[in-house]
Amino acid sequence: MAEAQSNLGGMYANGHGVRQDNRKAKYYFGLGCDNGNQLGCDNYRILNRGR
Repeated sequence: MAEAQSNLGGMYANGHGVRQDNRKAKYYFGLGCDNGNQLGCDNYRILNRGR
């Protein structure tokens, strides 16, 4: 599940199949991170820097 959450974050971050939305991307990357996906954590941190 954590990988799927991070994948959703990537889709929202890049606008693949959905309208680009960094707020939603950050949310899904955060969920993935909370559930143990390191890539989700890394991407969450990247988006958090660009506040």
